[in-house]
Amino acid sequence: MYSNLKMVSFRCAEMGTDCTYTIIARSKVELLRNVRNHALRIHGMEDLPADLAKKIEVAIKAG
Repeated sequence: MYSNLKMVSFRCAEMGTDCTYTIIARSKVELLRNVRNHALRIHGMEDLPADLAKKIEVAIKAG
């Protein structure tokens, strides 16, 4: 029943931090929204710069 789900994941440590935040989501859009919220709340960023957003997209794992 669930074999058709395509999950995506991201680990904040992939960005060179010692942060243990890991997220698994049902879509890339959902994942990116949550990663952005994490960056703003936990890392004190005011916005997600375009270059960092691209690095995050590269670090997203499917499956």
